[in-house]
Amino acid sequence: MSRRITAAWRRYWFAPASLTDLGVSRIALVAIVLYLNGDSRYLRVAVVDPALWSPVALLQVLRIEQPTPAAIVWMTWASNALLVAAGLGLFARPALLAAFPLLLVLEAMGNSVGKVTHAVIPILYAVLFFGLGPSDRGFSLEAMWRRARAAYRTGPGSPRPPRTSVMARWPLDLVFVELAAFYFFAGVSKLRDAGPAWMDGYTLQYHLLFKGTAPGEWLAGHLALCASLSVLVMTFELSTPLGMVRRLRPAVLAGGLAFHLGTAVFLGITFWPVAALYVLFVPWSRVGRALVRATGLARRQLDLAYDGGCARCRFVVSLVADLDLASTMRFVDVAADGGHRDSACTGIRVVDARRTAAGFDAFRRLAWVLPAAWPTIPLLYVPGVWLGRRVASSHEEMR
Repeated sequence: MSRRITAAWRRYWFAPASLTDLGVSRIALVAIVLYLNGDSRYLRVAVVDPALWSPVALLQVLRIEQPTPAAIVWMTWASNALLVAAGLGLFARPALLAAFPLLLVLEAMGNSVGKVTHAVIPILYAVLFFGLGPSDRGFSLEAMWRRARAAYRTGPGSPRPPRTSVMARWPLDLVFVELAAFYFFAGVSKLRDAGPAWMDGYTLQYHLLFKGTAPGEWLAGHLALCASLSVLVMTFELSTPLGMVRRLRPAVLAGGLAFHLGTAVFLGITFWPVAALYVLFVPWSRVGRALVRATGLARRQLDLAYDGGCARCRFVVSLVADLDLASTMRFVDVAADGGHRDSACTGIRVVDARRTAAGFDAFRRLAWVLPAAWPTIPLLYVPGVWLGRRVASSHEEMR
């Protein structure tokens, strides 16, 4: 019995999951934190009257006093630099783990000069979990460069990078556990402090009138509707742990989106740092495949012809394979039949039923058919990039 329970536990946390989804979610998480912090969010901590400085327990244990403006600026820029590196996928996991204590101390300082808030806590947990998990193995510059260098040195082989890992699931699952606890204990707190009377509609009516938004004042005039919405909120908060069952998680997240939309419209309260974390649970690889199907790219699979005996071709093909998230490319090694080659490498060719593109034009073609490379398209058409074609052509002629 205990072995079956242990096996089920391992399957739950460590079943193969998408490294691509985790990598894209890493980028989204970094963007959320960078937008949240900006470059001056914590400066008020340094300029507030020292009489208002009341350090939270963490700062007391660490014996950290009220910081100077220079210290806040240094900590903010250091954490932001680490986050940018993590978003790009340059030493992503060490960067996230190094940023975590800085962010934790900064948030503790922000909670030491007045009201203690908790909306950022789930984000801090997410930074820690992504730093501990393999969030750098998919969709990161470092991983792409490492695989490309290996292809350059080791010779011909399959260019397809790993897409799944048994370690790719638990970071997102733990983020959901933190979110579920965030909502669940909020509901428990309401029942503990006010009991079932919290759902009679009067509590919500009071807060709607206190906030004074136009939609809120309209809603406050309908007590029965206020009571019904209060019951729905309580039901949502207390049922969030059901999202641990993955088939129920989309319904729980949908309920959360409705909850945050309602508080934003009727109360003017967004809790946006919490709501923003929902983007981490988007199945990005499925979205990418759907995008490819919607644009018709899946119906036009391209052949990328390359010389497997050429180290530079293998390097380029490895990078392309990393960007080919929807598997729309077919890699054709023109030297796969082996033997000594009498002719020099002619570079890569992108081939379909209509035409063949080579050199600089091949890279332009690849940028259009690989959604992950779409951000580079404007760079390939700015004035002067025609030099790329001239350089590529000259290079081919010199071979």
